Amino acid sequence: EEVVAIHYRSSAADRKPREPAEVKPPTDSEHYVKHTFKAQNGIKIDYWFMSPMKIEAGRKYPLVLTLHGLSGNATAATELGSPALREQFPCFVMAPVSTADGLWASPYAELMQDKYGKASLQTALEAMDAVINTYPIDPERTYVTGQSMGGAGTYNARHYRPGVFAAAIPVCGLSDPKDNDVLLKRAIWVHNGKVAWRIAENHPWQEPNYRGSGEHCSGARYASRATWEWLFQQHRTK
Repeated sequence: EEVVAIHYRSSAADRKPREPAEVKPPTDSEHYVKHTFKAQNGIKIDYWFMSPMKIEAGRKYPLVLTLHGLSGNATAATELGSPALREQFPCFVMAPVSTADGLWASPYAELMQDKYGKASLQTALEAMDAVINTYPIDPERTYVTGQSMGGAGTYNARHYRPGVFAAAIPVCGLSDPKDNDVLLKRAIWVHNGKVAWRIAENHPWQEPNYRGSGEHCSGARYASRATWEWLFQQHRTK
């Protein structure tokens, strides 16, 4: 089965942009700590970072990059900060915050500069590289996910770092069909409204096993334990 388009469909909250002066955490979980990263080009970006409850010496942990929607909410980061998921899936989680006039959906944002301002994805990925070099992170288990604008950013993070992410879960985002050859080389589980596709390494497209709830797809998807069980089973292959 060939994917010819992934259409943009978001929740009502994610369709409301943040105010230009508004700076807020992407999650209300108390387990995240704010950091600021300065890229080589001088652009600064804030990100919220969560570590496993206990870090064992000599052990490496997965990293999940979560990209918020247009409203600034990173639903995945909040879910991963819950006590149950922290216990079951010890991992590092990084939740960067785009500039108020920026988008994760580069290169789309680069085509819409006049309307949406400068894209923040490249800066976020540079910050992620620094995180990977600083903490005991398993390079074979680095993941990316996001909803709405963050879903689009998930596709494009895969585009700019084709060999880095072991798996991706874009929710209610859009992608360019021309990138399918790159996007589908590693495990991906796409959720968009009432439709889902899933593919894993060396496996054909599987029959959708999830039915979303329209515009509220992101909340239902991230609240499902099956999402995280599938994600953390994926390993990057060379």
